[in-house]
Amino acid sequence: MKSSGLEKISRLLGIDSSFLSEVDDFLSEKTGKKGVFDLISLEKEKKIEEAFNFLGLDPDSSFLSVKIALLKKAEEGNNSLSFLLGYPDLNSSSGRAKIADFIKETRGLPSGFFLKESKARELLISNPPLKVLKFLGYKTIEEALSKEDLFELFASLRFIEDSTWLNNVFFKKYLSLSPTDFEVRKIKLICLNEKWRSSAVEFVKHKRHNITHLKELGAIFLLPFSANLDGEILRTVGLLFHYLEEVPFYSGIIKKLGENKFDFSSNLASLLRGDVLEDRPKEKNAWLVIQRYLEKDNPRDWRLFFPHINTESLLYSKAYLKLGALCSSFPVLKNSLSFWNEMDWVADFFVGEKSPLSFDLLDNSMSLVEKNGGKNFFYHEHEALWNKIFVSFFDFSLLAKNASSNILHGFFLP
Repeated sequence: MKSSGLEKISRLLGIDSSFLSEVDDFLSEKTGKKGVFDLISLEKEKKIEEAFNFLGLDPDSSFLSVKIALLKKAEEGNNSLSFLLGYPDLNSSSGRAKIADFIKETRGLPSGFFLKESKARELLISNPPLKVLKFLGYKTIEEALSKEDLFELFASLRFIEDSTWLNNVFFKKYLSLSPTDFEVRKIKLICLNEKWRSSAVEFVKHKRHNITHLKELGAIFLLPFSANLDGEILRTVGLLFHYLEEVPFYSGIIKKLGENKFDFSSNLASLLRGDVLEDRPKEKNAWLVIQRYLEKDNPRDWRLFFPHINTESLLYSKAYLKLGALCSSFPVLKNSLSFWNEMDWVADFFVGEKSPLSFDLLDNSMSLVEKNGGKNFFYHEHEALWNKIFVSFFDFSLLAKNASSNILHGFFLP
């Protein structure tokens, strides 16, 4: 007989309870832990009860009333951060500088294993980005490199050059890279020059935020354009905290790849592409390692409903902890940001809607941005819940270990 907790969790994951019961049976036998899904469900219900008390909601509140309360709380967090930072305008260089300075002071910029600047120059020279050169008004890449910042030129590839050229021409040169082309240095957090504004507009509108990053180069960029969307300060700071987890995470994997020079370049290319397993593993009881949010491309992707851990979700959970720690340093943030602590995997169904409502900070900040369209985001919570299941049977350190050591293999056996 299936437990009520397992039934509830399977519904949140959108999978058949009999399938999740098989997962439970295997992991229970493996770890000796029984009733894990009941414990997860009880913990979820307790967190929601505490959240309702904090928000002043009744136990039988409707989906719409809970959603409005969560969006209000996300907006409150955005306003608190904005006040703390002096109401920065992300459409101005001074506003972006305020954000960058705050991140550097509170979070710091860790070191990593990144592509040498000399090698980055070689890559540009061997395959000049013609659209970038045309935009800047230069005839040669050598002229551009003599007058422009190398990191800004690399960043511009993301929003000026087309994906076909990037994937089929430029990134193919990465197959010639070796571990000696990398070095240890600090991450750079760069506010791009105003000259890039017109070229960044479409990128920002598509991504719904004004940040991009280059894992291999160890650089995070604030683009010189903002769509002036609700909640953008909270989302910007949250994303920057996330990228400051993500870039070192991938840097550590790249450094480890350097121990095997023979497969280094092909493994590096796979890692930077964000490759995931295409076919179901033949091994029984396997768990996938997914390094992207696949829901954005296909909400019915089979891998979303197969046992897996998600590296993006792992890194967000680390970022949330550090973002929440700001509350002790800045009391103005306490009531608005502490609410979201350890809520990334929490969701439930409420009267008036067939889809679940997420209590994850990023899901709600995205819903805040899209509130006029009424879109309901919960895919960050969905992936965090899979991580929560794995951690509940094992522990967080094993989650982190499998995320990094099996990311290229694509799956592992618990």
